[in-house]
Amino acid sequence: SLLQEILDNVTPKLENMSLPSVVSLLGNQPIQRRRSSLIRGLSPGQDQIIEEVTNDDEVKGSEYKSKRDARPEGSDSLVDEFDQEDLNKVTPHHDRVTQKPILLWDWSTESSQTDVLHGKADRQTSCGGKVCRGSLMNTAPANKVLTRRQAALQAADFMKQYYEEVKDHEAPTATYSERLQEVLTKLEESGTYTLTQDELTWGARTAWRNAPRCPARMIWKNLQVFDKRDVFSTKEMFSTLVEHLEFSFNSGNIRPAVTIFRGREGGTEPRVWNSLLVAYAGYKQRDGSVVGDPAQEEFTKFCQSLGWSGKGGMFDFLPLVVSDEDGEPNFQEIPLELQQQLRVKIKHTSIKAINDLNLEWFGLPAVSSMMLELGGVQFPASPFTGWYQVTEIANRDLLDCQRYNLLLPLGTAMNLDTTTNTSLWKDEVALELNRAVLYSFKEAGVSIV
Repeated sequence: SLLQEILDNVTPKLENMSLPSVVSLLGNQPIQRRRSSLIRGLSPGQDQIIEEVTNDDEVKGSEYKSKRDARPEGSDSLVDEFDQEDLNKVTPHHDRVTQKPILLWDWSTESSQTDVLHGKADRQTSCGGKVCRGSLMNTAPANKVLTRRQAALQAADFMKQYYEEVKDHEAPTATYSERLQEVLTKLEESGTYTLTQDELTWGARTAWRNAPRCPARMIWKNLQVFDKRDVFSTKEMFSTLVEHLEFSFNSGNIRPAVTIFRGREGGTEPRVWNSLLVAYAGYKQRDGSVVGDPAQEEFTKFCQSLGWSGKGGMFDFLPLVVSDEDGEPNFQEIPLELQQQLRVKIKHTSIKAINDLNLEWFGLPAVSSMMLELGGVQFPASPFTGWYQVTEIANRDLLDCQRYNLLLPLGTAMNLDTTTNTSLWKDEVALELNRAVLYSFKEAGVSIV
């Protein structure tokens, strides 16, 4: 049969080659310039890589072209796309660049370990074999719809990983061959398939485990996964997001969680338009300055175009903005009681200049501009919450010049010599603000690292 021919060709190859790692979090923010990118580190323009290496229309060679021309007229099945010769041509781009393991040296312990996971990436990362570029912030979106061939390749690889790592999830009821056959059948019939509850949970947790930029991923098995694929209306989406925030914040004792709404199917999809579920507005002034968070200036304008009106302050919570299958964005405020719980007033134990600024920040980072991609199924709306690292707030959010830009105002208020860098005034400001953030979160009983 056609399906049996797929299994005969695909399964042996999966056992012997490094297919793309298909558990990933992808940038998906539709309107922000500062769109989140691949959590693995995709450089601008490189989101085309997967198409170059998996789309058979891009494979060069007269023999392959002749073989395609020899297909039965009207044939467009997965069998035609998954023959043995085609799979021999499908190799992750990064593997073609370097297949050698990378030695990682820890100078603090004078020990080393070898990384091989990079060779399984389905998109080329920004890092090379000599220089780590993991700290670079990427801004290219990666939200293109997968081709059927890409979805099938990723589904096959996902199932292989799922059945290999049985110790990390419930035992499957079907065998690997049976499940793969079922998945490929669904993909051929409708272009998508439904992940089981356990596949979804394991996949989401593994996506976190495979995120190199996240230091908290060591507890990936504790990630709470909320399966909300049965939610269709914006009203239900709003209530679901509020419930997520309340669960994860947990009165300050933060619990990492991800909520997964239904995946892409037939051109319709749910969307969370916020880059962060919890964020402060940024109001552009006539003189070009911004009151609030400049990073949210564009989204603030968008919310205002929907009819939302903020108070014009430094720390005004933005509303939640979501859309269902009709694509029309709707907004709703975060409940006031929850807003008050999330606020953390920033105070220093001895420096009046910091206290006089009446600074605050929210205690729960909730990334909502990233798409979860599991086994060839894309979930555009899958907000994730964890906890803050102190430098994210003190250095990145409050001091960076493109954000609240408080470095010079604080240095001046602290009577430091800001005329020369040799006075180390910038270091002193950053150090004391970090101390203030740590102290304030501890006093408020909110988790932070």
